Amino acid sequence: MNTMTFGRYVNFSLNPIAWGQGLPQDIVKLLDSVITEFYSNLDLSIISNTPVLVCSGLITNPPKNNPEIIKTNGLTIIFLSANDRLWSKYSYQFSHELCHYVINTPFPPANDKFGWWEETLCELASIYTLSRMSITWQTNPPYQNWTSYANSLSTYANDIINKPENTLTKPLSVWLSENLPSLFLDRYKRTENGIVAVHLLPLFTATPDLWKTIQFLNPIQVTTDMTFETYLGEWKNNIPTHLHSNFDQLVTLLIGNTNLA
Repeated sequence: MNTMTFGRYVNFSLNPIAWGQGLPQDIVKLLDSVITEFYSNLDLSIISNTPVLVCSGLITNPPKNNPEIIKTNGLTIIFLSANDRLWSKYSYQFSHELCHYVINTPFPPANDKFGWWEETLCELASIYTLSRMSITWQTNPPYQNWTSYANSLSTYANDIINKPENTLTKPLSVWLSENLPSLFLDRYKRTENGIVAVHLLPLFTATPDLWKTIQFLNPIQVTTDMTFETYLGEWKNNIPTHLHSNFDQLVTLLIGNTNLA
């Protein structure tokens, strides 16, 4: 198989088969732009350089209807279900899986009690990256004639943000405390993941350094009796002190105070 290496990020490559009307060289340019946008907020010195192969979900039997990330020995495979020239959908799906790649926790984990939180962060990464690209592409798209797609990216993100179910009538911390028991049992509660992500978006947009904190989730040893406050406390212990004040804003939003166990 002749794969296509990304321009800026040479550990990423694309399987050029089964993208429909989407030209492989355009998809590479697009996904390269996604990485640039998302990585701009991260500590590049500690990001994994494990090779990543991006494939269409249509090449599997049966075809994959949803995006997926699979980690094998020495290779990460990201499957996308987007095809043709649906650039917003590619960007949305790839941002999510890219966030999983950066967080870099084992999957399946030994204990998945906080898998919902990683899924929430990855949903947030999708909305955040789409929103940022919709601004970047106004002046610096992958191709100059793609400036008009900036509006499509913005519309795609706003359609997600403005879903009726994302409106809360109570503080996020109160809603979250009521929903944690069910979240602990299922990482893929997509509606609930989306609600939390949308309510975190303003903070992460105003304080993009918060994205650096996701690079310190990997070492947390999750136990069955661990509370969310304890989990956040373990996370805070892992991150550099210069990020603590921003992190405390996140904690307050999530639990209503900064009193971590």
